Amino acid sequence: MLRNIVQPGGRRFISLLSKVWSGQQGRTVKYTESDLIDTLRSKFPQAAVISVEDVSGGCGAMFQISVESEEFKGVPIVKQHRMITETLKDHIKDMHGLRIHTSCSHEFPVSFGELRFAAATIDWRSVLSVARNPAYRKDSVLTKLKEPLPLHWGDKKASGIQRRVRKRSIHPTNHFAIDEMTDTRGKMLRKRGMLHGIILIATIVAVIGPSSSLKIYEHLTDCYRRNNTEPWAPSSLHILLELIRKVEEAYPTSINMRMMAVSILHGLRIDGIQKAPGVHETEYTIPYGVNKMMASKFKLILDSVSNTPNPINFTEVLTPLELCTFHRLVSSTVEPSLRGDESKTCSPNLSTSADGQGVQCLNQKVVTFPNGVVQVTPQGISRCPEEKGVVRTFQYGSLSPGSVIGAIAAGLQPQQVPIEYLLQDRNDVDKNTEKFRRVANQVGYVDNLFIAGIVGDLAEVCAQQAPYRGENVSVGFTGYWDDMQHPMTRYLVNGDYNSWQLTDSEILAGLDSYHLGKYVNSWVKRMPMLRLSQLLEMYYSSRGIPGSSVNTFRKPALAPDSGTDATVETPLQKGPYLHMQSAGDGLPNSPYLDGTDIEDSFDSLDSACERERMLERMSIHILKNQTGKWAQVLQFLGPMVAVEETVLLPACYNAVDRFFTEARTLLSRLPSCKNIPTSNRRANVDLTMILDTTRDEVQTRKLIGVISELIDVSTYGSYISVINGGTSDVVVSRTNSVLRAMQELRYFSGERRYTSSFSLSTSLSKVVQMFSTYNNEMAENASVCQRARVVLVVSQGQKITDDDFKNAEWLFSGSLQQFRNVYYVFVTNDHKAFEALMQSVMQTSYVLPNQYTIIDSSDLEPKTFLSDVGKILRKIPKQLFVPTCDEVNSQTENTGAPKRNQFEDYVGPNQANYYSINPTHLRNVSELRIQFEGVGYGTFTVCMVQGVNQCQSTAILEVLLFNISQPCQSDDVKTCSDINFSVELDSSNIRCTEADCRYPDQVRYLVTLHNMGCSTDGASRPFNCAVFLLLALVMLLLNV
Repeated sequence: MLRNIVQPGGRRFISLLSKVWSGQQGRTVKYTESDLIDTLRSKFPQAAVISVEDVSGGCGAMFQISVESEEFKGVPIVKQHRMITETLKDHIKDMHGLRIHTSCSHEFPVSFGELRFAAATIDWRSVLSVARNPAYRKDSVLTKLKEPLPLHWGDKKASGIQRRVRKRSIHPTNHFAIDEMTDTRGKMLRKRGMLHGIILIATIVAVIGPSSSLKIYEHLTDCYRRNNTEPWAPSSLHILLELIRKVEEAYPTSINMRMMAVSILHGLRIDGIQKAPGVHETEYTIPYGVNKMMASKFKLILDSVSNTPNPINFTEVLTPLELCTFHRLVSSTVEPSLRGDESKTCSPNLSTSADGQGVQCLNQKVVTFPNGVVQVTPQGISRCPEEKGVVRTFQYGSLSPGSVIGAIAAGLQPQQVPIEYLLQDRNDVDKNTEKFRRVANQVGYVDNLFIAGIVGDLAEVCAQQAPYRGENVSVGFTGYWDDMQHPMTRYLVNGDYNSWQLTDSEILAGLDSYHLGKYVNSWVKRMPMLRLSQLLEMYYSSRGIPGSSVNTFRKPALAPDSGTDATVETPLQKGPYLHMQSAGDGLPNSPYLDGTDIEDSFDSLDSACERERMLERMSIHILKNQTGKWAQVLQFLGPMVAVEETVLLPACYNAVDRFFTEARTLLSRLPSCKNIPTSNRRANVDLTMILDTTRDEVQTRKLIGVISELIDVSTYGSYISVINGGTSDVVVSRTNSVLRAMQELRYFSGERRYTSSFSLSTSLSKVVQMFSTYNNEMAENASVCQRARVVLVVSQGQKITDDDFKNAEWLFSGSLQQFRNVYYVFVTNDHKAFEALMQSVMQTSYVLPNQYTIIDSSDLEPKTFLSDVGKILRKIPKQLFVPTCDEVNSQTENTGAPKRNQFEDYVGPNQANYYSINPTHLRNVSELRIQFEGVGYGTFTVCMVQGVNQCQSTAILEVLLFNISQPCQSDDVKTCSDINFSVELDSSNIRCTEADCRYPDQVRYLVTLHNMGCSTDGASRPFNCAVFLLLALVMLLLNV
């Protein structure tokens, strides 16, 4: 492997890696290794490193030689090869053959009967095998050449050879720069000789090697060291949006969508990175490189979309793990090498039944194509290779976000330029050749939007497959996830490994990139402050990208999941506790969204659910024209095998036709707009999970991951914290970041972390501590609106002991009394125990029947209870209360500081905000006044319910006032009802541009509370000494 190495002292070396096939079966391996080292040391006395390692399992059949010497500095590759072969010429005569390579490409010997040949390849792509015995050309699986083929060793005077070779769809310049070769008798095949034989073009998937034009960026190299290549966070759109938002929040005023998209394209995305077989990680090297076939297209994309003058420095914002995750999600590649886990990860119904473990590259599958090219397929390729750079969405399929973001970047700086202008700054292109001028004339003008999107993928398909398949190109390679709920790894179903250029996920991304790239400029003109995260989240949702204004025609409803009756009960209204039997019938369309109000019509083309209409509006003629142009450019740049236009263009046209066919098939399996819920309401809570230790580490990570997405853990959504129910250790501290939760899970350690035990009382004691700490923070911030606190207990394998029952009951009646606005959800297979506990608690505490739910489930698979949990959590409203009893501070006017009895919020289309006032804050209040005020962003309707419904709608700047006389005159607050409010959008002027706006069509409004009673519970008081002593006593009794 030729690789530049920089020593700590700044000294540069060049490393040459060679492999030698040995026929010296009578000599020991150690003797041969020592002999080779001595020979190389005599030739290269100044070499820093000379190592020889047997890589044939101890049989002495193959040795790997590494030499690092300053003598290689500035020496051409071919001459370096010759230096090695001349040094080892006395050994070569006793060997079957010599193999020298200067890259990380797959390599394998080609065998004909008892003969074995190998070759040095300069372009890291193909293997040339020459059999001098013509008898072997009669093998039925090989293609006979009708006449001897003269080969010129080098690039000079090759024009005549090119004309003869091109008829066989072989590009001589790329494939015949071969250095030395030996046969079994040890005779050198001279450069000036005539070679008669068989040409085998082996298209290796992992064509990896150092490239002057594209390599792994320095700030991303750590992503390929140690175990950093292993996924630790789900490959979901939710994770991608969180990463984008984190960068946007770090630069709220200094970056726009174009800068964000272009910086991702140039700073994080690198397509085609693959593992290099046989290369080990060292201080100076990483065992990964860039696939040169994929690099050719990706380099064109980079050339066609200019970088910004001041690109974003992602390392300043993201943690190393976040940086690598971001890079992994936007960088497309297929990892073909055997992993060793195929028996577990490959679907049993794949096209081949062999699990592939332990298969050596010696075993080959030879395929003859109609055009006379023989392809050798190494069996060292996995039967279910990994596809990377893909994210899962629930309603819109799996897609490649790197392609989508690249098209957005191109759409924001469209270019239609002559191809020679696009390539003028490339050092790897000779602009003075006849070939370049011919391509420039044929291609003419090109559009960067096409190469960045679906046309680039289609051009890659026909440029790579046409030499072997002719017009019979293949698109839409199928893939599947290891887990749809918690997707970590995506695998491709086996087939012809030359068909990986356009997978099913890239077809969907291609549709989206075509549409988004085409219209993104018009959306930005309409919404100048539109952010990339907003565009992606709106497009991959039923809400779509808004027009110039939004008008919502809604049915009157006060609560989610409540039907159409205007007099329905409010969210979690007082009544019998809810008992659900989990059906366990699989994942619904989406357990994350409210399933009400499905519209029958959807007229815009601003959502991914309208792909079928987008597909019909795409011009087949334009796609074929652009695909043909870009395919010629890709073929010119190489390293593809060159074919005539009469072969290439029909292949391109057929690729476009098959794209449309495969796209229609894929879209038929996805839900249409009318089958996707239009309600955008998600849970917005402060969730504390208590998990028993029934699950192992992987199952625990999955459960926390799916719950986090269920409740929309994000900047605009919910918070989550997790407690180990066996030890009361905090597994995940309170956070609104799924990535942070996953990082804490990754580093969580300790001997007791997964011990099989469960103590509800000990865990509740930890909850009291956490709530008390958070109360102190709330008192400092003086917020009058907060997310409802929810305790989710998942206990499906451990029983509550009698002592644990009594201690938990004591905590509910004692320390937990200070937290009145807490909801409890129990997922358990021990329903009777939790029912008895809560019935007892209600007799001695302020826990109300509407504040707890019991869900029966004994199945550890989250999908069996996920929908029920989501349905409950979506109903829980935000809580309104007075944070302190300091009436002066809370009612201060005209001080410049925000009023402590006021807060702001945002509401968008098909979304309702719900608020609730607990009776604790209503006792002995003579008159309560709640004021809702618009700020000019649009209009909305507010409904209040306390016994009867009252609804009012605003004008643009109108103030709505609700007066409630004597809301609770009883000393027993259990006899009083909550007061609930809902806010729904009527119209939006698309003016929401501040950082707190999740979407630009949201409407901002202010809510002011007047005359609300001071809270008498601990939810509005700092953690006092009495409570601390009580908690300390409880924890002492529990031996915590």
